Amino acid sequence: MLKVKWTETAKSSFKEIIAYCILFFSEDTSRKVLQKYEKEIMLLATNPLIGKEELNISDKKHIYRSFPVNRRGRIIYYADETTLHIVDIGDMRMDKEFLENRIR
Repeated sequence: MLKVKWTETAKSSFKEIIAYCILFFSEDTSRKVLQKYEKEIMLLATNPLIGKEELNISDKKHIYRSFPVNRRGRIIYYADETTLHIVDIGDMRMDKEFLENRIR
């Protein structure tokens, strides 16, 4: 299993999602969302190639991938030999250009 490392952008995005869930739904819902993301991240840490390759943001240095968590949320990441790098937690409807600018 790869170790997991979060960028500041990913941490911030995730905190916003959880805060939104608490504010508009409930603490129970936010806990379920948190558990769902944790489960999917552990899945990615053991199977990093299962995400869809994001050709528009991949470069010579990293092959970025995305993995859906629910209808709207996805995890943007890349993996190397030892680490799963969580780059962003994004909305599935996020514009590709906007996503590219957030990552770089």
